[in-house]
Amino acid sequence: MRTFLLLWNPGQNVVMHDQIAAFLDTRLEIKNWFSPFVGTILLVTDLTQVPGTVAETIRSRFAEFHFAVTPVEPWGTQGWMPKLFWDLVQQPFPSKMRAGGSLGDFLKLASPPPPPPTILPKK
Repeated sequence: MRTFLLLWNPGQNVVMHDQIAAFLDTRLEIKNWFSPFVGTILLVTDLTQVPGTVAETIRSRFAEFHFAVTPVEPWGTQGWMPKLFWDLVQQPFPSKMRAGGSLGDFLKLASPPPPPPTILPKK
């Protein structure tokens, strides 16, 4: 498996982030994805060839969409991102939720529960 970074300008108003996420969820070759912020998605795929293969897959659905796809290599990537981002860069892995939803859906489910209600003392 290999990790790629999909980048686009969310201000284009051609394709919305949710549309891209929904499309990625339908693609069997996209094994996992994580979006640290709008306009950027880290893709894990079994398409180990040049980024053009991943780009062709996206372009097949969104013809008027301007974007870039670039490989992400552990030795050439630096910055300050969430732990999951670095996990996918260093050791790409498929999503356990692949059959039932996206990694984004999983992260929503896996968020911590709300704090318990405050119990006021009796008067």
